[in-house]
Formats: sequence, structure tokens, C-alpha cells
Amino acid sequence: MLSPFEWLVSQLHSTRDLQTMSFLFLRNLFYLIDRMTDARRTGREGTLLASLVRPSCLIIDEVGHCEFDKENTRLFFDMVDRRYQKDGYYNMVFTSNRDPAQWQENFSENDSLLCALDRIFDDAIVFAMKGEIFRGKRLETVSLRMTASAAIPHAESRNEV
Repeated sequence: MLSPFEWLVSQLHSTRDLQTMSFLFLRNLFYLIDRMTDARRTGREGTLLASLVRPSCLIIDEVGHCEFDKENTRLFFDMVDRRYQKDGYYNMVFTSNRDPAQWQENFSENDSLLCALDRIFDDAIVFAMKGEIFRGKRLETVSLRMTASAAIPHAESRNEV
């Protein structure tokens, strides 16, 4: 199964598209929250927002699995709003196994979240995928059974050098 980034790259129709686009892939929303909290703590919100707005395509994985406080929800809206208003490419890819209507459970500032969602879905393509879960398909389970004689070395073998 392709990662969101691999899927997006596979959908680009020409190498020229790839050459003119820059990507920023955030592993998951926890990572974004940590970056936002650190930026607020150090007074570098503007620098962080600029780094999130600059790429042609921003990919955020696992939306809806962590809590945003009010200030981070407002920063999230500010990021979405700045990307929405920028000239050129402002693509955003969000992956989630939760319906966007359920995202409000994880964001503390409803007005900011609703405004962000309004901009996200203004010109969006939504892929709703249902089916089997692929995680763990290649899982191998190994069982070991130890006997008492195998677990405790013999007296003479302990004395050998």
C-alpha cells in the first residue's frame, strides 16, 4: 500500500509538475502539535507558519488522533488560511480514519476549526476508502518454548572459560 506522499507523487502527470512543486510531509498531527507548542513557547509562531505555508504541497498524516488546545487550533486555522490565500500551489493532503465531522472532538476552538474546514473543503477532492485494514498483514508471530534444562546452564559449563 502506498503512503499518502507516494500516492500523491504517483498522481502527478508530468515530471515538470514534480520539478515545480515542493513537499512537506509531517509524519502525523502529534508532530505538528509539538512544533506549534514549541513555536508558541519561544515566540516563533511566524517562522513556523512561514515554513508550513512555503511548500507547494503540505501532507499531514493521522488527523483526528490527538488533542489541540485553543492556541494550537488557532495556529492550525492560521496555517490553513495562509495556505488558502497564497498564490500558486497550496495543496493540502490530510489522511485520517475519522470523518472530518468528528475532528471537532480533537480541537478546542470550534470557530477556528470550522473556518479551517471551510477553507480545506472549499475546493477539495475527498477519497473515502472503506475495506480491510492493511496494517499487520506481514506480521510474523514466533513462539518459543523453553525448558528448565535449557534455561539454566549446567554447573560445569559455567566454570569453563
